[in-house]
Amino acid sequence: MTGRCRRRLVVGVDHTPEAQVAVRWVVEEAGYRNCPVRVISAYEAVSAPAPFDTRVPAGPPASLRERFDDAVAYARDRLGRDRVDSALVPGKPATVLLAEARSAELVVVGSRPRSTLGAIAVGSVGDAVAAHAACSVVVARTVGDEPVQPRIVVGVDDSDGAAAAVSLAFEAADSRNLALDVAHCWQPFGYASRVRWSEDVIAVARRRRKAWMADKIAGAAEKHPAVHAATFLLEGRAGAKLVAWSRHAALLVVGSRGHGGVAGLLLGSVSQHVVHHAHCTVMVAREAGGDGRSGA
Repeated sequence: MTGRCRRRLVVGVDHTPEAQVAVRWVVEEAGYRNCPVRVISAYEAVSAPAPFDTRVPAGPPASLRERFDDAVAYARDRLGRDRVDSALVPGKPATVLLAEARSAELVVVGSRPRSTLGAIAVGSVGDAVAAHAACSVVVARTVGDEPVQPRIVVGVDDSDGAAAAVSLAFEAADSRNLALDVAHCWQPFGYASRVRWSEDVIAVARRRRKAWMADKIAGAAEKHPAVHAATFLLEGRAGAKLVAWSRHAALLVVGSRGHGGVAGLLLGSVSQHVVHHAHCTVMVAREAGGDGRSGA
C-alpha cells in the first residue's frame, strides 16, 4: 500500500507469552497495511493499604509492566516511534479492548496453545473481544510445524459477513504474495440418505454452488488480479472442515455470524468453533467501523 491508512491496528498485551505472538503479528500486519499501531494493556486496579487507614489505588503488576514495555519497544524498533502509541490503563481488559475497537481497523489478541484434546483456550478476554468487537479481530497463535506451502484460507457462505471475509482474505493474500483457498462447506443430503439423490441431481447442485462461489469472489478477484485463488466445495460440517483446512494455512479468515453489544449473542457456531480449534491464526472479519453486528 502506498498511502498510510487512517485507522489503527490495536493489540492487547497481557503478562502471558502469547502476547508476544500477537505483537509480532500486528507489527507485520502494520507493515503490509502501512497502518499505525496502538499497544494496549489493562489491569484491574486494587486498592492497597496505606497509613492512617487510607487506601491508594495499586499500579499495574510488575510482570504486566515488563511485557507492556517490551511490546512497545519491539513495535517502535520496527515501525518507528511516530507509528506506535501505547496506553497502560486501569480497567477490565475486555472492556478496554472493546472500547478501542470502536475506532480501530483491527484488534489483535493472543491465543493460548492448543491442548492435547485439540481445543484452544483462547481465554475470556479473547473470547469476549472476538464475539463483540466492532471491527475485525485476529486471534494470533504460534504454528507448531510451518506449512510447506502456506496459504490464506477463507470460508464463505451466503451471509452478509462473508463479503468482508472475502475482501480481507484477498488483501492478506495479495500483501503476503500467498495463494488463496476459498472454501465453501455444504451438506447436500442433509439428513436424507444419499441413495435418494441421483448423481445427475448432485452434479447440477455442485455446478450451481461452484458458479455461486465464483460470483461471490469476482469483485475481490478483479481488485487483486495478482492473487491466485482456487475455490473448493467441501462436503461436511463447516467448522470441522475449515479446521482441517487450517493445517496448511498461514491465516484462516471467517465472517462473524453473531451479534455484538454487551447483551449480544456470541459468535456463530462455525466462527466460534474455528476460533477455538484452528491450527493457525484466525481472523474474524467485520466491516471496520461497524457496531459488531455483522450479520448473519
